Amino acid sequence: MEEEFHLIAADGVQLEGTAWPAKNPRAVLPWLHGFAEHRKRYHHFASWMANQGIAVVAIDFRGHGASQGKRGHVKKFQEYLLDVRVFLNWVIKNFPDLPIVLGAHSNGGLIAARFLQEEGQSFDLRASVMTGPFFDVGTPVPPVAAAVGRFMSKIIPKLSIPTNIPPEAVSHNADIVRDYGSDPLVFKTATARWFVETVAAQEVALNRASEIKLPLLIMQGMADTIVNPNASRRFFENASSEDKEWIPYDGLRHEILNENEREQVYRAMLDWINGRI
Repeated sequence: MEEEFHLIAADGVQLEGTAWPAKNPRAVLPWLHGFAEHRKRYHHFASWMANQGIAVVAIDFRGHGASQGKRGHVKKFQEYLLDVRVFLNWVIKNFPDLPIVLGAHSNGGLIAARFLQEEGQSFDLRASVMTGPFFDVGTPVPPVAAAVGRFMSKIIPKLSIPTNIPPEAVSHNADIVRDYGSDPLVFKTATARWFVETVAAQEVALNRASEIKLPLLIMQGMADTIVNPNASRRFFENASSEDKEWIPYDGLRHEILNENEREQVYRAMLDWINGRI
């Protein structure tokens, strides 16, 4: 069962959300999706977790899914933090007294890291889990392309540039790959300003990893070519969390929640969460 909700961020951007309630929930897992995708792609994962007693809620970030905003664009990376702030306030209001575990995938992981570094002390979060967090690209951006992106960010910041991410990079599951490639809400571009802002956010997130102190789980597909697993590991190692765990999955691609072995991944995440709520 899904329940839809609507939010307005501090700057007036309307965001769309979905909740997957659990019967007698033990915790709530607000989920932050990756770049160029949307919340409804987590239906299977969220339903599975809800059946295990973990309520899941998710929003589409600005410029994604059903939410407002130009596709794949932000003026400042901090705009994503506005989305997380209003989202978590909604979670606290609607799931009172439940422990909150902040979950995130890919670019959502980068957003979660920056949010925790900037505003984490303002929210009572029990832990954080991340899958394939986007702290660096898996395939280096050619220097010329990066220079063009920086230049265009100054003169035409909303210029959309192809991301050239092959659908088969997300999973070994043919159905997932087909759906990803044909999903009208999965877009194939990023703006020049988004590129510049995201690269800067990645540098800050890695340099300030030691500010992360709450229990932390990072699950990483080691055959990931979209994000750099070594950057995920660097963030993990530099986090100050006394309670942290790194779970690598050899051979799995970027979306470990959508791989053929996905319920094995779900179970490992659930076991970890259960140990901290």
